[in-house]
Amino acid sequence: MLVWRIAMARSAWFKCWVEDNQFFRRFNESYYASFTGTLPGDIAALRVLAAQALPMVEGMPFQEWYQRQWVLDTSIRIGAKLFVWNIPLTQSVALILEYFFTSFDGDERPLGGQARTTYWSYDFAVSLFAEEGNTITIPATGESAGEGFLIPTFFNIGGPQNITVQVDIDSLRLRLPFPYGMRGFELGENNLYGSIIGANQGTVSVQGGAGLSNVSVTRGVWGGRITQGALTPQKLVVAFTSPEGETISRTINVAYDSYVVFIEGNDQQTLTRTWSAAGTGIHMISFPLMPLEPDLSALLGIPERELLVARWDPQAPGDNKYAIWPRTDPIEPGRGYWLRIFSDVTLNLTGVAEPEDRPAETQLRVGWNQIGSPRTQPVNITTLQFQVDGEAAVSYAEAVTQRIIQAGIYGYTQAEGYTERTQMVAFEGYWIRCLRGNGAIMRLPAVGTSSAARARIGSTTPQTRQWSL
Repeated sequence: MLVWRIAMARSAWFKCWVEDNQFFRRFNESYYASFTGTLPGDIAALRVLAAQALPMVEGMPFQEWYQRQWVLDTSIRIGAKLFVWNIPLTQSVALILEYFFTSFDGDERPLGGQARTTYWSYDFAVSLFAEEGNTITIPATGESAGEGFLIPTFFNIGGPQNITVQVDIDSLRLRLPFPYGMRGFELGENNLYGSIIGANQGTVSVQGGAGLSNVSVTRGVWGGRITQGALTPQKLVVAFTSPEGETISRTINVAYDSYVVFIEGNDQQTLTRTWSAAGTGIHMISFPLMPLEPDLSALLGIPERELLVARWDPQAPGDNKYAIWPRTDPIEPGRGYWLRIFSDVTLNLTGVAEPEDRPAETQLRVGWNQIGSPRTQPVNITTLQFQVDGEAAVSYAEAVTQRIIQAGIYGYTQAEGYTERTQMVAFEGYWIRCLRGNGAIMRLPAVGTSSAARARIGSTTPQTRQWSL
């Protein structure tokens, strides 16, 4: 992983330079002005200094942006990991797999096995054929220990489209969008292109560079030239507009050669939920939509100095496995969080819904997992399915019998404490315990494609806040 970490860390910090070419100068000045013997290894303090030097990156607060840069995460998460370095070509995608186990002290040990690949068409209706096959052998020893390689190539598939490359090994699964047919290598070909996740049609417009206007999205992909000559470092705003007129945009900082952009483009909804500050003000929550607002403080309407959000990480070492905001995982449907508030909070959540015409999946790790429902309608626990080690998915009851999970999914209220639930509902958080060392994949059933079936749910003191029950 050393090569990939160096490459991606350089890319992440380069984005900060593109945002403001004085960032490193200001950070260094602040660093030496604040220097103590413990500062070099104090990641939390260094993040604060960086946020002061560069408050915003790619349209979001530095702390939120930083948490989305996985390569900058120095925390230890015990267990098996699968990383796929993918290089989009015109008709092929180069896949380089890294499969390893992280121990409690941060040491990484190569693992071996056979990964399975599936190549889904833009509408998930067809598993596409690649002559190179659907397996990747990863040796456990030797010069290439823990590494596997494959370059699947596609012909006669109906033209450019978003191919979803699915990689499975044991109970780990990754899905990677591949904008087939959009990458160019000549000076006159696309240097800005991408996939719209969850939408097949619409238009893309780009501010910055030479600009792009109303570029058609076909089968989930688009592309164009944002500069007349070679791509150079600059800030761009990429906006996707659906056929229904819904728009979602991303701010990106680009460098050289070309840049690929992925935007969530499924149906947008606005849901409302209120949490009361009565009692302890502690709630276990989740988000059924991917928020358009990436800033959690702005999303909840709580100042950063008063924002108390925590999330249990079963892979963290030690007994206390809680990560506290801003070090919690970014907001994503399917994840659960603790929220403590000191005045009532009403959330008007505008975001992108998970596709309803296929199952929604959540990765479980061994131990207790804090989860939520990525659906806006209640989901009966009995309809859940669980998959391990590439085997066929089994029902909730069978998963309990096979000791994939412990019986019971538990919610929390101040009045009742922890209670077993028969349904998962929007905005609630839950506990589920996975018993398999390799983890499992939890699947929520598809709910159909009819838009009519969608649910449309529809001043404080500045002192430091603390957790207490």
